[in-house]
Amino acid sequence: MENELILKLDKETTLPLIERLGKSAYAIAVAYGFRGTEQEWLDSLKGPKGDPFKFSDFTEEQLNALKGEQGPPGPPGTGANVDLSAYTTKQEAEKLYLKKVDIRNYIAMLGDPKYILRTELNNLKGAPGRDGLSAYDIAQLEGFTGTRQEWLDSLKAKVTLPKTVTALKRKNIYISDDQLDTVLTKFIDLMGDNINVMPKPLGYTKPRVGQNFIKFTGEPHFKVSLNGGDKVEFETTNLKVNIPSDVENSVRVDYYNLLDEVIKTVVITLSDTASDELDLGAFVKDVELKPDAGEYYDHIAGTGKVYDKGIKLLLTELYNPNNSNSTLYLTQKVIQSVKGGTVPKNVEVDYTALNNSGGVLPEEINDTYYWFSNVTDTMAIKINKNQVYKRGWGPMSPNIVGQSNTIKFTGLGGPPGIPHKKVKINGSEVVEMNDGVQYTYNFDTDSITYDN
Repeated sequence: MENELILKLDKETTLPLIERLGKSAYAIAVAYGFRGTEQEWLDSLKGPKGDPFKFSDFTEEQLNALKGEQGPPGPPGTGANVDLSAYTTKQEAEKLYLKKVDIRNYIAMLGDPKYILRTELNNLKGAPGRDGLSAYDIAQLEGFTGTRQEWLDSLKAKVTLPKTVTALKRKNIYISDDQLDTVLTKFIDLMGDNINVMPKPLGYTKPRVGQNFIKFTGEPHFKVSLNGGDKVEFETTNLKVNIPSDVENSVRVDYYNLLDEVIKTVVITLSDTASDELDLGAFVKDVELKPDAGEYYDHIAGTGKVYDKGIKLLLTELYNPNNSNSTLYLTQKVIQSVKGGTVPKNVEVDYTALNNSGGVLPEEINDTYYWFSNVTDTMAIKINKNQVYKRGWGPMSPNIVGQSNTIKFTGLGGPPGIPHKKVKINGSEVVEMNDGVQYTYNFDTDSITYDN
């Protein structure tokens, strides 16, 4: 019978082992029309190459079944030396940073509020981490080999002006290089005194009895120091500086410019008695004040006191009926008549006894020259407020007297190499003038200031 497996023991004896054995797969394929050998049929069973086998194709049980016993430790490695000290460790990172899931969980615990107290959020912060590398340290790691200062210098922008230098040289102007600072310095040199700003001179008020400070006037941002002490800067044109406690008879004052260079030094004598008087020296003689011969319209009277360092004019009459604004011109004439052929160092003019109906001094003095042309150092003026007038312009517009609270005047500087002239009005400080600078004396404060 087909599809049976029979074990034959001898000619007469047989033993059926498997009855009704089914057909093989190859036989079935032939029955269904396959034409070819069994090997060809087996080759036909191979399909195209599939995707590589992946780790995820294993089940957890299969993976566990693949694990063997742990082997012995391997030998230590050689040739590797990695410095990780600059990097944050896991422990440091956990202290320094907050995990997003921690923040989300914390907010969820609070019920997803719209606002959270900063103090609550700060409680989630860890300890500060280590300082990171500086920019200079990073530059060194990237290959920079210079000093820290050289590295800082390398960061500065280097601006060059080659075309400007060429233009200057074309005009036969030598310049050493094309750096911006060099070019600008050259331009400043070429402009000379056209950009030279004349600073305000140093002025001061002589200390009174029991006064422990000195009031100065000067250029804003310039400085003064007393007896070589700390420099004190002018924030405005006025400055008050305390007198050192160890000063006895005098104090040295140094006046510094914007470069901290000393441009003037004065010595201020501290007196035991208060005095507005100039140092005129020893008395020499009295001189009667009167008009010059032939000057029929000049009315001049009073006493001129001559000293070895200057003169003092005590005027009782000084006017010209044909010129109501003649005070300064007549003052010059009186000084010339009293000085006796010499130019006095200091002059004090006392106008307070004059009773001119049209006033004595104008509130704006434009011809300061008449005061100072015959004085080498200081002119001191004594004048009452009710003697100052606002200038009128004719019979229909007479002078307005006694309504002005200030006297304005223009400074008169000395020629090159000659000390600048000084002025003092009533009890004000002594102010060293600069040519063309505008000054204002104020009766209320009894002081002279600079008009900015």
